Parts: sequence; C-alpha cells; structure tokens
Amino acid sequence: MLFRSLGGVEVDVPKRMYYVDNAQGLYIDLYPGPQVLRGKSLEGFLRFRHDELGDLGRMQRQRLVMSKVFAKLAQPSMLSRLPELLRISGNDVLTDLSPIEMTQLLTAMAQTKLSTQRLPGRLYWQDNLSYWMPDTNTQHPTGSGEEPTN
Repeated sequence: MLFRSLGGVEVDVPKRMYYVDNAQGLYIDLYPGPQVLRGKSLEGFLRFRHDELGDLGRMQRQRLVMSKVFAKLAQPSMLSRLPELLRISGNDVLTDLSPIEMTQLLTAMAQTKLSTQRLPGRLYWQDNLSYWMPDTNTQHPTGSGEEPTN
C-alpha cells in the first residue's frame, strides 16, 4: 500500500522473471525493461530468486528498490505527505518518532549513501534453495583449490 501511494518504484527489470508457486500463492511474470512496478509486480520483483544468482540476485533487487524508495521519500515534496504516508503504512510501520523527528530522519537519509558488503564466499544450492557460504578459511582465497600445508 505504501509503495502504491508513492506511485510505485521505477526499475529496469534485467531479464524475464517467471515463477509460479501455488502453495504460497506466488505468481511472478515480469518482462525485461524499464517500468514502474506496484503491488504484486513489485512483490514479485523483490521475491524472485529462481535464476543463477538465487538469493544474491534477490538481495540485490531489494537493495535497489530500497535505495529508490529512500530517494523518493527524501524529496521535499514527500515531506508534506509524511502524515498521510504514515497513516497509509498503518501497522506496517511502528515508531515512536514524532513527525519532526521523522522529517529529520528522511532528510538525513537523503544525504546518506547506502552501502553493503558481502563476506567472501560462494553461492551454494541445496534442495532447490540458494545459500551464501562464507569462506571460513581466511588464509587462502576462495576457490583456490589449494590445500593448507603444515
């Protein structure tokens, strides 16, 4: 609902994303190209993980959307809509920040560059689920194939 009230999120869908999971009621059907995603389409873009990147691709898309939402919320025109946006978000957002503190937070977000880092490791698939396996051997680079020597 909040994303819809923001007018959706403009993203460049990198590839065909198609996946159906009747047990979860999940139906993803997106075509490549720039578009504004809302509702179920945006949810599908954020949840899709059925490609070679698995959860890594899903996390990249989530970071992309969050950075676009933060940038949108930090626009001066959005500050006047803050009470409406908080009302729309309802139970999805629980805060004890006052409207003034929320405005200060959004202003700070506009001036902050989001960054993330990933531990060295590799993508691992098991039972059709993807995992990131961190490299626990800090002595040797990931995937070197070398055995430690004594």
